[in-house]
Amino acid sequence: MDGTTPGNYGNKYINERRYVEEDRKLRKELGILDLFMIGITGVIGSGWLFAPLYAARAAGPASIISWIIGGILVLLVGLTFSHLMSFRSEAGGMVRYPLYTHGKIAGSITGWALWLAYTMNPPSEASALVEYMSSYVNGIFIDGSLTSEGLAIAIGFMFLFVLVNYYGVRTFARIINGLTALKIVVPTITMLTLILLTFKFHNFTAYGFVPYGPSSILAAIVSAGIIYSYLGFQAVINLAGEAKRPARDGPIALILVIVFSLVFYIILEISFIGSIPSGLLAHGWADLFLSSPFADIAMYFNMMWLYSLIIADSIYSPSGSSMAAIASNSRATYALAKDGFMPSFFVNVDNKSGIPRVALLFNFAISAVVLLTLKNWHSIIEALGVLLLISFIGPAASSGVLRKVPGRDSTLKGLYGIVQPVVFVLAGLIAFITPFTKIVVIIALFLIPILLILFKEKGLGKIDMRYGMWLPMYLILILAGSFVYSKEFQNMKIFTMAAFVFLSALLYIYALKGGASFMRIANQKE
Repeated sequence: MDGTTPGNYGNKYINERRYVEEDRKLRKELGILDLFMIGITGVIGSGWLFAPLYAARAAGPASIISWIIGGILVLLVGLTFSHLMSFRSEAGGMVRYPLYTHGKIAGSITGWALWLAYTMNPPSEASALVEYMSSYVNGIFIDGSLTSEGLAIAIGFMFLFVLVNYYGVRTFARIINGLTALKIVVPTITMLTLILLTFKFHNFTAYGFVPYGPSSILAAIVSAGIIYSYLGFQAVINLAGEAKRPARDGPIALILVIVFSLVFYIILEISFIGSIPSGLLAHGWADLFLSSPFADIAMYFNMMWLYSLIIADSIYSPSGSSMAAIASNSRATYALAKDGFMPSFFVNVDNKSGIPRVALLFNFAISAVVLLTLKNWHSIIEALGVLLLISFIGPAASSGVLRKVPGRDSTLKGLYGIVQPVVFVLAGLIAFITPFTKIVVIIALFLIPILLILFKEKGLGKIDMRYGMWLPMYLILILAGSFVYSKEFQNMKIFTMAAFVFLSALLYIYALKGGASFMRIANQKE
């Protein structure tokens, strides 16, 4: 076998033979439609209910450009993962690819980022559900945070979503398919109604099209929940291993989901901006406040039928997305356990349901802690957005390494040579625009997987250190860039961005060379 070919799982770095029986228990029952519906139900969740408001507050009408840039990044990420899935589709696939190509450090950091992001998704959806409920239920959301009663309701909903997953992938898929049809219809009706009955073109020039400068366009991608809103596509990757024909169905469903979500959110933002009553913009976009954005607009124009429809959707849209995220996270935890980054009992798959139930219940407990700590949708999605961007970096490098594997020709082979470095650099660039005080806390969390590996492995071998340290170096670069980009250094912003792009490109080249060397050495040690 070629030294750069993935799939030699007997070597010391990817020791999974003892998990083959657990893999076989996973049910191969999903088709393209199932995967597409799972992806869409993840995409159309609380993001459509809140993100257009926060995007408009952050960047004004230029938030439309934020959605386009975020969508293009996610589309490129989708192409990257469709390439990776052509090599191997498996449960929790997003977690595993960097381990195959760069070893334990890159694998653990990517896996940790994804696991944290997935763990934060159910509480974000449950929080959104309760925040919309507060428009007709008193005492559950006060002063920007869920109250004790609101938290109890949100945790109760999360547990209900866990039960749906607990009883099997087929049950999960049937419920998701039904919910997704409804989730597409209601936002579509909302967009068409607002555009036809309330649209005002002058809103797009109020205070200028880019009222807060070009940097606000990139900043909104994380802070407004744009990258979070596109999150649902990852469920396709993590559940592709349970498809009937994973190598074919996974990539097709993935690209369809991303293209759909890109068009959907651009039209949604346009309809939202055009429908805002002029009086609400008296103090500028940053002071625009709506507790239940689309429902409040419907009520303002006395469209009670639309208000009722949106309120109903605010229950089942986050519900479906949360169920999809819970399914993804249980597979991500399963994959992390296979990689040796979590206890091996998380690999246990229930014989009857074909579900890694221990992982499912553990993640529910952690999600509850996240909800009790952060207490509102916006705080959760800001952290989640940065984690997602970091999680794209490792797989981009993996795809770049595997692109050169002999015998894997593709009609997109030339395009892939451009896609991976763009994802690698752009994900880091958007992440480092996040305020330094927030990103320093998030990046500090990545000390945990590194310390766990050092403790478990009694230190790392030279091969892991040599070929995996580029990712910790990239995190340090993001942190340093964020510091220089902060308010104290306003006149250095353009220089900082240019320097960051240049240094990121150098790290990408280093990661490619390191990955190729790692795979040759690792396979020789088998």
